[in-house]
Amino acid sequence: MSASIPPSRRADQFVARFPDGLREQLAAVAKVNGRSMNAEIVARLQGSFDLITSLPLMVQDAVEDAAAAKGCTPEVALADLVLAGQASGGIVLNIRIAPGMTIKEVHDLMGAMMDKVPDAALVVVERE
Repeated sequence: MSASIPPSRRADQFVARFPDGLREQLAAVAKVNGRSMNAEIVARLQGSFDLITSLPLMVQDAVEDAAAAKGCTPEVALADLVLAGQASGGIVLNIRIAPGMTIKEVHDLMGAMMDKVPDAALVVVERE
């Protein structure tokens, strides 16, 4: 009989209590995103864990190092790093190189930007 039960019904379940109005907000956003309420909740929860992995690798490494040093979660370490950067007036310039860009185009782009970026800024370059 359990073979006829779909896998989604055999998955772990958790009952949650929502504050007033949250259920309606979730239902509206789920409808816009074309998902069930359950899929919307799962996507949003998963996204909160994926936040760190969507950052540039250099930043991910800094977050992991800070989390290990402080014995805290990556999210707390990221918040600490951002606040520390803001307090010291830090500037981070994240440049993403589009597929198909030539080395000359990248060089010209970097040259044009470096005149406008303070010397103390951290420049992170990534390929898309």
